[in-house]
Parts: sequence; structure tokens; C-alpha cells
Amino acid sequence: MRKKYPDNLLSAVSLNEICGTAVDYTALTADQKNGLDNLLGQLTERERFVLEKHYREGISMKALADQCCVNQNRIRQIIRHAIKKCQVIELLLYVTDGFDARTKALSEQAAQAEGSYCQCYGIESESNLYWLEVDALICSL
Repeated sequence: MRKKYPDNLLSAVSLNEICGTAVDYTALTADQKNGLDNLLGQLTERERFVLEKHYREGISMKALADQCCVNQNRIRQIIRHAIKKCQVIELLLYVTDGFDARTKALSEQAAQAEGSYCQCYGIESESNLYWLEVDALICSL
């Protein structure tokens, strides 16, 4: 039995293998689906189109080649290149963790790093140059 979308796409991307997770591709949360949308948003329009048609709609590479007026090898090449572009762990974590959850975790991590930086360099006052907006740093003539 053939796998259905997004199971087939995430299996091709090797999400669980790359991230070391055990995500059930058939039961993604809404947040994980948003992460998948974010992942696909990193691709070119052509790559997205080909992946959507092949993995979501189940259109064969031959039919896609005919539809796109290219040969089947070119479709295979586009798919292979798009899958490779998707295999970036930083992008895949938006799928495994969920888009909002990953964004929140990264924001918290950045705030913690900023706090450590300020503590390390003794930046305590809001009037410190570090905290000023860019506009406040521009000298008027």
C-alpha cells in the first residue's frame, strides 16, 4: 500500500532519521503541519509545485514531466534537489516541534543568550548603549 501525504514526503525527507525523533507522520498536529508549510516555503515555486503534485496528489513523474514539458529525468532531478534542500535539521525541527513551539523555544533561547551577554559585560541599565534603538544612535547634524 502506498503511503499518503504527508507520510510519503516526510519519509522521503527522512525527518525522523535526521532529527532522531519518532514523529507519527500520519498524525501531525496543526502546529507541526504549519512547520511543514514553513519547510516547503523554503523551496522555489517550481520545487514546491513538483513536490505537491507528486507527493500530495500522487501524480507520477512521467505525468509531471508531460505536464511541465520536461523529461522525466528533469522531474526526478527537481524532486531530488528539493528533498535535499528540505533535509536541513534547523528547518526540520519546525516540523518535529511544531512551528509555534519552535519559534517560542528559539525566542526564549535568544532572550537567555541576551541575558547572559548583558550579565557577562555588566549591562544593567536601560540607558546603556546596548539597549538604545538604532534611531537614538544616529547623530543629527
